[in-house]
Amino acid sequence: MRWAMEEEYLVGRFYFGHKSDWERSIPMALETLRDNGFEREESSVRAKLFNFQSLEIGGGLNHASSQTRTVFLRLSSLLDKGYKREEINQYVRSHYKESSANSLAPQNSIYKTSCNYFLYTRNREKPFFDTVVIFMDKKGITKDSDLYNEALINRGVFSDWRCGRKRPSRDNVIRLCFALGLKLNDANTLMMSAGYILSTSIERDCYIIYGLEQGWDLVWVDEELRNHKFPGLISNDLA
Repeated sequence: MRWAMEEEYLVGRFYFGHKSDWERSIPMALETLRDNGFEREESSVRAKLFNFQSLEIGGGLNHASSQTRTVFLRLSSLLDKGYKREEINQYVRSHYKESSANSLAPQNSIYKTSCNYFLYTRNREKPFFDTVVIFMDKKGITKDSDLYNEALINRGVFSDWRCGRKRPSRDNVIRLCFALGLKLNDANTLMMSAGYILSTSIERDCYIIYGLEQGWDLVWVDEELRNHKFPGLISNDLA
C-alpha cells in the first residue's frame, strides 16, 4: 500500500530523533504511527527507516521513492534552520490575547472546539479552490503537484478539493498557506474562503502566524508546535 505523505513525515521525523538507535526503537515508531491513525507492518517501517538512513549517508538512493527524498530534504532543513527559539516565544507572549471569539469581526460566526484550535466563519467571498488557483497564479505555480508536494499533502486529497468533493480541514488550508508562501493577510483570505480564520486569540495560531510572517518552512512550524505540546500541522488528515 502506498505511503501517505503524512506517514513519510512521521517516520522521517522519528528517524532524525533516533539516528543512533532506530533499529532497536522500531516499536516506538509503530506506536507513533498508530497514535496518528496509521497502521504498518514492522518490516515496512524498518525498510522506510533504512531508506532515510541511506539517504543521509549517501547510499541507497535508487531504493528511496521521490516522496521519501522530498520528506528527507525538508526534514534535513530543520538541522540548518537559522532562527532563535526565544524570538518566537517573545512574539507569542506579546501577541497572544486570550479572548472570546466574539471579539473578532462581527460578520463572522465562529465556533471553537473544546481544544480551542478551530475557528469557523461564514464570510466566504470566493469559493475555496478558486482562491487557491488565484494564489497559484500569483506565485507562478503552474502544476498542482508542485503545490501539494510542498504542502506535504497527498494527491488524492488535493484532487478531492479541486473537484469539490470534500471541504478541506483547517490545518490543511494552513499547510497550503505555507506552501504558497503567504503572509498573514493573504493567508486569511485563503482561510476565509474555506470557512476559517487565523487569530491571535488562539495561542497555537500565534506560532503559525509568526511562521507565516517569517517565511518559515512548514516543517519548521510543525516542529515548533510539537515542541510546545500543540498538535502538529502534519498528521493523518484526509480532508
